[in-house]
Amino acid sequence: MNHLQARYRPDPAIVSREIAGETILAPIRQSARDLESIYTLDQVGGRIWELLDGQRSVAQVRDAIVAVRTV
Repeated sequence: MNHLQARYRPDPAIVSREIAGETILAPIRQSARDLESIYTLDQVGGRIWELLDGQRSVAQVRDAIVAVRTV
């Protein structure tokens, strides 16, 4: 399969929240060790995260980001 046709969706074991223009990703497990797995995404990364719904291909996500960024 062409990688641009691949489809991804967020792991249901990860929650996301937008705070001050950034998207925070954190596991929902109960271990203190999981705090090392918290990620911060900028505005573009957060938008990509939103678009990963299992329905859109990588090419469609790319096109949505590029269309917004060039306007």
